[in-house]
Amino acid sequence: MAINYFANKPMPTLPNPFVEQDQLATKKQQGLGGDMLDSATAGLFDSVGGVLDLVGAKGFAKDFYGWAEENRQEMSDEGQAAIGKSIIEKDDAGEWSFGEGASDLDTWLLGFANMAGQFATSVVPGAGAGALAARAGLAATGVNAARIAGYAAGGGSAATGQAMKQGRQEVLAMPDDVLMKSERFADAVRQTYKPDMTDDEVFDTAKSFLADQVAQDIRTDPKVLLANYGASAIGDPIIGRALAGARIAKGALRSAGKGFVAEGATEAVQAGTTQYGVNEALQPIDGRDAMDGVDVAAANEGIMGGVFGGALGASGGVWNRGGKPEPVRDPDADAIRESNPVLALGFDGIAQSLANSQADLDSIISQPALEGELLGPEPVQTDPLMITDKNIIFTGDGRPQQAAQEFTDNLHIEVLFFYNLNV
Repeated sequence: MAINYFANKPMPTLPNPFVEQDQLATKKQQGLGGDMLDSATAGLFDSVGGVLDLVGAKGFAKDFYGWAEENRQEMSDEGQAAIGKSIIEKDDAGEWSFGEGASDLDTWLLGFANMAGQFATSVVPGAGAGALAARAGLAATGVNAARIAGYAAGGGSAATGQAMKQGRQEVLAMPDDVLMKSERFADAVRQTYKPDMTDDEVFDTAKSFLADQVAQDIRTDPKVLLANYGASAIGDPIIGRALAGARIAKGALRSAGKGFVAEGATEAVQAGTTQYGVNEALQPIDGRDAMDGVDVAAANEGIMGGVFGGALGASGGVWNRGGKPEPVRDPDADAIRESNPVLALGFDGIAQSLANSQADLDSIISQPALEGELLGPEPVQTDPLMITDKNIIFTGDGRPQQAAQEFTDNLHIEVLFFYNLNV
């Protein structure tokens, strides 16, 4: 999932390039519901902007980033403060402690809303790829592979693009004296200098050029790509099923646990690796330690992602906590159900097996909110040999009972096998 949640904390030294400052002088304070909607919308726009940023559509990405920032600025003062709080902190002495956000319900709710918004860039391509694969007639394994590829492509691209945005913003937020000491900044000045520029233009142009260089370094960092695309391929399909209301494990508690582990672990790896990659790209400029903030980022996003995944997993488990489904009966066997109950049970077993196979396929696709709309109802595939056998019994020369008895004698073992499976 493309979260990068705690990377969106406001940077006090970075002027907002998207929102006019006079628009922020006065604003109407809204409630928690409005803040959650703005947080979710901001997450969606940030995520789409990340995808566009990665593929080089910088102008469109800037538009989406700007809309995301506008939504954040629409949030109440309390909401903006809450979403910037950390769950876990570590002081200069290396001591860990709970941050202010750990006990602030608004921090959790706004964080969940932001994650839900960002998840759209994973679930839409994932569900769409699964739907197209199923429509193309691929087997369950192929449908599942297509879904995973869709989730990885969308979520990994969004996360990498947002990491690029983070690196770019940190360069733009650097103090002038730090940049003046950097050889990379001096090289950027040499590459962008024009004789007719003013001193301010020279400085600002070189800073923007350097920010884009850092973003490019992050975009091509193999470990950042592996972490983002790998985490999206592993965790996002599981959470996508839970988000669609599917049970991801047996029982609500197990579903919650699976969601917590899947999303928490992948988010921790993704956040820590991405922060490390951003630090490495910025290290030649400001001399920072490459491990600076890596463990804190992993802990915060891992915990937030784990609770988010656990909550969705539990909801899917509760939603699908039904009793034992009604047994499937083959209506074609009704004609001989009284006269030849053993054979009728055999046909019921075949029908039950087909229904179970279809249910397994539906569980693999498991996107009722999205893929179900795209796919529509799928007919149950029936083995042509079964149809031929039934035709022997129920049609032909007008002697169905005699044919049925002969058929029973020939397939008595197979009938008992299906009977034992389904009683």
